[in-house]
Amino acid sequence: VARRLVANGHRLRLLASGGRGQGAAQNLCLESATADLVSLMDADDRCPADRFSRLRSALEAHRAEGWDAVCSAIQIFGTVSAGMARYVDWQNSLLDPDEILASRFV
Repeated sequence: VARRLVANGHRLRLLASGGRGQGAAQNLCLESATADLVSLMDADDRCPADRFSRLRSALEAHRAEGWDAVCSAIQIFGTVSAGMARYVDWQNSLLDPDEILASRFV
């Protein structure tokens, strides 16, 4: 699919991370990005149409305070386990940049 899109003139660059997994692929994409801002979404994620414009506005409004990144709350769709629901509730409770930084590897 990606090769067809490129062949038809779409602005898409194909990268190969050597089959080292999702983390390596994501890191390669981030290292290769040329845009001022980068957003990450998994293939099964959904978001409102205005998500990125709202995130950009929030980032611009707080640049003077030293913000380098923004994130948004998670909303579950479909059926998930009770453990996943608790994880999402916890993720959505992290609102302060210091809390997010302290919890980034949990």
